[in-house]
Amino acid sequence: MLPTRLILSLACMLSAATAAAQTAPEPSERSTPEAQSAPASPTAETSATTPEPKTSPAAQTEPKSDTGSPQALESTPGATPSPDGQAPQALDTQPAAEPKSEAQAPQALDTAPAAEPKSEATATGTPTLTPPVEPQAEVKAPEPRDVQTTAPALPPAEQPKIETKAPPPAEPKKPELAVMTGGGAFAEAYRKTVLEPFAKQNDVTVTATDGAAGDLLLLDALQLDRRCTAGDLMGLESSELLPSAASSSGNSSDFLDGAVKPCGIAPLAWSHLFVFDPAKFDKRAPRAIADILDVRRYPGKRALPMNGRGLAEALLVADGVPAADVYRVLESSDGLNRIIKILKKDLGTHIVWYERLPEAIALLRSGEASIAFTSNGHAFTEQARGGPLGLIWDGQVLHAAYLAIAKSTHSANEAKALVAFASRPEQLTELVREIPYGPMRRAGISAAEAARHAVTGQELGPFLPTAPDNMRTAVRFDPIWWDANKERMEAALGIARQGPPAPPLPSRP
Repeated sequence: MLPTRLILSLACMLSAATAAAQTAPEPSERSTPEAQSAPASPTAETSATTPEPKTSPAAQTEPKSDTGSPQALESTPGATPSPDGQAPQALDTQPAAEPKSEAQAPQALDTAPAAEPKSEATATGTPTLTPPVEPQAEVKAPEPRDVQTTAPALPPAEQPKIETKAPPPAEPKKPELAVMTGGGAFAEAYRKTVLEPFAKQNDVTVTATDGAAGDLLLLDALQLDRRCTAGDLMGLESSELLPSAASSSGNSSDFLDGAVKPCGIAPLAWSHLFVFDPAKFDKRAPRAIADILDVRRYPGKRALPMNGRGLAEALLVADGVPAADVYRVLESSDGLNRIIKILKKDLGTHIVWYERLPEAIALLRSGEASIAFTSNGHAFTEQARGGPLGLIWDGQVLHAAYLAIAKSTHSANEAKALVAFASRPEQLTELVREIPYGPMRRAGISAAEAARHAVTGQELGPFLPTAPDNMRTAVRFDPIWWDANKERMEAALGIARQGPPAPPLPSRP
């Protein structure tokens, strides 16, 4: 049996040889850059890289031992000590190769194949078998992962940007005003000269209505009084709306008497008056209202309205009652008797009654009447259309038209602004140029008298109810009085329209 020391020496040599065989490259293979650059260490690996000694033919031809057989160590001829004792000395001085760390092993396995065991000759020429190399586990190269051959997904096509503009801010709603103007030629003239210019200048929507409702109302004195008393109207201060029309004391000095009320301002007026056909009075034409009652000197029939409002006042003035005393006289029984006498006795059969105001001029044109009681607006329009007419301003009955603001309006400031606009002298003049109503402001009267009609070109002064010469004996119509006395007046007028009383029956013999 081998000595224990020899067995240990052989085991160390076997371990060193095995390590060297695993790391040493074949002579034909180039070492990798890592192997070239690695520093040499004084281990058994260094001897593995030195050239191998030539072996004898017998050693070359000796068959290799089974690398996996454990008996190979026991039958190795080189295990006996050589005569000169060199081999044991080499065994004693050869340090046992330290096993390499596992971190370095994979690099050697990747670059060099496992070395086959080679036979070596000892110094005495006895072949020594290289310790069998234990089979190394086959290190398989990692299988290549499936490479995705599909083209990388392109980013989605950029959609065209649709510019979404923010909607423009909603325009603030315009203030709206509904103005009660009535109908006919006056309403058309008022819309053209007052409402449309105001709407344009103030960016307000203004509509004219022919009803009894609206934000701004055109009322007579009775309607104004009723609605003001009921609290339906706003209070109006002319000094606030029309500073230029007020005096230093705050009074509306530029307005005619009766034009300014607590709830309304009258910028203009129209009138009832007598007109005649000049062709019927070529020698002598009536000039004063008293001439109406003189059927002998001024023959022909008189076209009179069945509605006696305004007519009763004019007849009393024609009968000699001062304009300022008309209503005081009418309240008495004497006043009513005088009306009945004028209609039944003085005019009698010289009367043609009509119901609608336009019929008055038609009766003149047809020759059925020579004198008629009508309005100044109709008279001017008809004389422009059909020929000249004579106007009798003496004893005219003046009707003021008031602007008032409904308390229910949602546009109070705009309504006040319209009242001020409609009452300006220049605006009144523009209205008069369309239809000759009378301004109730003195500044407006002066401007209107110098103007001419927009269509006919006629001077307007002779056709204005409020011109100073035409106002000398004018009666201010009082609708409030009529409302209180309408039953009495209608009864008296009814008696007058029935004609003269029946002749008395003949006496019996």
